[in-house]
Amino acid sequence: MRFGLQHLPSWGPPLAHSICRSIRLQAHNPPPFPPHILHREPLFDQIIANVYRPGQGICAHVDLLRFDDGIAILSLESDCVMHFTNASLSVPVLLIPGSFILMSGEALYHWKDEILFLKDNKTLFL
Repeated sequence: MRFGLQHLPSWGPPLAHSICRSIRLQAHNPPPFPPHILHREPLFDQIIANVYRPGQGICAHVDLLRFDDGIAILSLESDCVMHFTNASLSVPVLLIPGSFILMSGEALYHWKDEILFLKDNKTLFL
């Protein structure tokens, strides 16, 4: 976990700028982040890089207020299913390498996200 541009790994700022350019070049209705977040500089100044072993997951959680209503998830190495749940609905989302998710508002603070732990280390498909 790294917070503040001066503490990001060397590959962090170029990745953040690339994500920012992509977001700003696309026409989104509604926009992926609130306007006060979308136009701040830098758009991202924090990074969490996780490497999961086969079968490893993350417990269901709601993201921290520290993330100021904007988070990007970039999946790099292998397929996994991220489950998004609220009080009445569960939505599984298959992430393949290169998948990119932007979350803000209700998606961050009213939905839990998790990746299930799998004892047999097999990939979970939808």
